[in-house]
Amino acid sequence: TVGLLFLFIVPIGAPASIIMTYWFFETLLNVSAAYALPIQLLNVGLLFFLNYRGIQFSASLQLALTILITGLVIALILGKGINLHELNTNITELPSQISPIMAAMSLAFWSFLGIEAMSHLAEDFRDPKRDFLPAVLIGTVVVGLIYLSCTVLLLDVENNQTISMVAVFNQVFHGYGSVFIGVLGIAGGIATVNVYTASLTRLAWRLSEENVLPSYFKKTNAFGIPQRALLFILLVMSVTLIIGYIGAFELEDLIGWVNGVFVSIYFASMLAALVLLPKRFRVLSILACIVCGIIAIGLAEKMLYALVLAALFLPLLWLQIHKQQL
Repeated sequence: TVGLLFLFIVPIGAPASIIMTYWFFETLLNVSAAYALPIQLLNVGLLFFLNYRGIQFSASLQLALTILITGLVIALILGKGINLHELNTNITELPSQISPIMAAMSLAFWSFLGIEAMSHLAEDFRDPKRDFLPAVLIGTVVVGLIYLSCTVLLLDVENNQTISMVAVFNQVFHGYGSVFIGVLGIAGGIATVNVYTASLTRLAWRLSEENVLPSYFKKTNAFGIPQRALLFILLVMSVTLIIGYIGAFELEDLIGWVNGVFVSIYFASMLAALVLLPKRFRVLSILACIVCGIIAIGLAEKMLYALVLAALFLPLLWLQIHKQQL
């Protein structure tokens, strides 16, 4: 059930990231809204070529991109400077109601989810036992520091642009923000969806191997990539983008539905940790369960997508297992 929940993030999660990536195209090229869907579908086509030969093909490019983004954020912090007194003044007045904080927290949760996608790519590491855990931990810390740094940089920025970081770049370097932030944003967005695509392709193949999904997805190409699963996932992304464009769905709603699925997955993982991990991790597991519960409350009705899927999958999978045992 957890595996299928993860797979059903595809229809809304990847398109949400592709829509964000389009914003950087809009910033860089100043294109009209009429080009939104064609550019988004071109991104989907690019994902096929990036994944056709496996994640190693694009891993070096993504590492270089991470170094560039980290370096840019450090340069912006050094160039702008951080006034700690002003920062303290900005956060002294807290809202009198808890609901805005809960809503903001449930939306900010999007920034950190997805690291577990690497678990489906463990076989692509040369030495998973040695390299996998450090890669995940270092990646989480780096991403967290980048997000926190960007948040501090944007606290006192007022502008009417779609991408606020453009205003920060222009303030520090006196122009060319649309070019630099646009290029890095496009590359970063494609890199993000690329990892999701590779991960979910592997997951669909694995579920097919375990007879949860049809055997049609088992076949791999000359590079060992489940090409049928890849094409199916990209097709689902394209259909969702078209439906979302026609229906004018709000990006915040897509993000909320995705977050609801991830909260369910994380909660199930922490319940498993209570049973499987040594007792010294029990307090951390319980604390993580409480955090998941708080975020779920903040998401409110956006949890329905995940709950409906779980309610659908559980009995179907139980019947499938019962049939196989007979």
